[in-house]
Amino acid sequence: LVDLIGRAESMQQVFRRGFMEYMRALRKRANHEVLHGKKTGRVYTVRTASGRRKRHVSSAPGQTHANLTGRLRRSLSFKVHGHERAEFGYGVATDQSNVAPHYAPYLEFGTRRMAARPTLQNAIAREDVDGHFMRAFDREFAP
Repeated sequence: LVDLIGRAESMQQVFRRGFMEYMRALRKRANHEVLHGKKTGRVYTVRTASGRRKRHVSSAPGQTHANLTGRLRRSLSFKVHGHERAEFGYGVATDQSNVAPHYAPYLEFGTRRMAARPTLQNAIAREDVDGHFMRAFDREFAP
């Protein structure tokens, strides 16, 4: 009986560790795609805070959003709830530093006048969930 209880606790640790690794990888992938992914949308000239003009390439429909101010990218966060579930999105682990901007759902899902720029969906589609849980399982039960 003690062995069964120990294995159940080990499996809970495996799931929690798997969720943590997967959420970190999702946030890292989304940040990388926002900052370094190729954007093929319109080209604008914007003014920086200092007044200088700067060239900005926006994202095309279906691409990860283009970073202009960084506010939306900084609000990307996750929360792991024990060993049962995890949340990933804009402003999930809310504190003053990462509150989601009001326009986050409009970019992620689009509007009737603008196609979606699905940052979260793209990160989830490109990240391998099984690998993170398998590595966590191997670490816990490796001989």
